Amino acid sequence: MIEKVVLIGAGNVATYMGIALQSCGIVIEYVYSQSLDSARILGEQLNTKYSNNLLDLPKSSDLYVIAISDDAIKGLAGKMDVAGLVVHTSGTLDLDEISIFSEAGVFYPLQSFSKGNPLQNNEFPICIETSSSGDKAALKELASKLVGSQSVYELNSKQRKAVHLAAVFASNYSNYMYQIAEDLLKREDLNLDILRPLIVETAEKVKRMSPKEAQTGPAKRGDTKIMEQHKQKLESDPDYKKLYELISESIVKRN
Repeated sequence: MIEKVVLIGAGNVATYMGIALQSCGIVIEYVYSQSLDSARILGEQLNTKYSNNLLDLPKSSDLYVIAISDDAIKGLAGKMDVAGLVVHTSGTLDLDEISIFSEAGVFYPLQSFSKGNPLQNNEFPICIETSSSGDKAALKELASKLVGSQSVYELNSKQRKAVHLAAVFASNYSNYMYQIAEDLLKREDLNLDILRPLIVETAEKVKRMSPKEAQTGPAKRGDTKIMEQHKQKLESDPDYKKLYELISESIVKRN
């Protein structure tokens, strides 16, 4: 059973993990960050010890959660002298990246986190992976405390990478489309509020039907006249126009 946790990192994911785990009765034993200011802010928020020195880490906590940028994980892991289960939270890195530890795993929360915008609920998946059945049971129990057992997925590294790629399209790229939409509206002295009901309904539809079934718009209908009008309006924005053309062509081909 995991009762004590050390957080390696103090960014968006680490902040969520710390707050969520504490709310479930888990003790956050320590916070480490390369930035002492970041470690202090999260450490004080969680009312726990903090440092920017890896040598200060507790040596035998139940779980060490490495929640830092993917590029930094392997290098930092090689500097950790600890005994206990160590996991990273990356959606793209193999479990082997931290195979230096005798007990290693992945604890990937599939959600978008922002410090200044707390989650409204814990209804999202957590993907776990480990080579040990005992560690798998411990991670599954911990994840179930956070999101419920029905939202815990045991995925291998290949599957998790596919999920991460799909999530980039579903979340990151769709959010960028909102940015473009907001930019186009501002040019006519309008704001995004006029589109918010449409954005919400579009997201709600995928709860009731497949994305392919929910697809609408001029490209879906093959309305070339409207699409030409749109492209003409985007003549002064070659990047937007190129995106419009690529996405429209893809919709026409697939629908």
